[in-house]
Amino acid sequence: DDIHGGSFSDTNYEGARWQPVAIKAGLAGDITINGDVDIAVMGTGLATDPYYVANNVDDYDLAHINLNGNVNIITPKDKTEAFYSVANYGGTININTDGTNVGDKKVVLFGNLLTMAERILSSGSSGGVNFYRDGRTNIALTNKDSVWTGVIDNTGKLLAGEVNLWLQNNATWNHEAP
Repeated sequence: DDIHGGSFSDTNYEGARWQPVAIKAGLAGDITINGDVDIAVMGTGLATDPYYVANNVDDYDLAHINLNGNVNIITPKDKTEAFYSVANYGGTININTDGTNVGDKKVVLFGNLLTMAERILSSGSSGGVNFYRDGRTNIALTNKDSVWTGVIDNTGKLLAGEVNLWLQNNATWNHEAP
């Protein structure tokens, strides 16, 4: 319970969405860091989680995190607990890219990645409950010093969001769950 921010007794919320997060953007959150980022966390490194809908705002614009410097994110290696270097529950996360153009910074990620999509998960008098918004994650590994050890995790095809990965110039992706 401690690594999930406690247990919510009436809803039994628990899991990676509720654990500590180093950098988090909620609804209308817009975080841009033009310097270096160095994170080691027993939780999630980066997360967008707008949760609610904003009228006339595209899901990808509900929350933003943009990292434009060297990036180092380390999360624990654990087969019993889900830890994410990047978790996107809606909005857009860009690392070493603006989504179109790539940078030349060193990016080191140790941890899995999760990007969700908006779907109505249950119906009721309100017509349905959405727990996620459409998420887009863009990561550019563009030099020999850049490495990601992790996998793209999801809760199934129906809830899989958009992930764009640039892997070039001898960068490495160790496709294994830490």
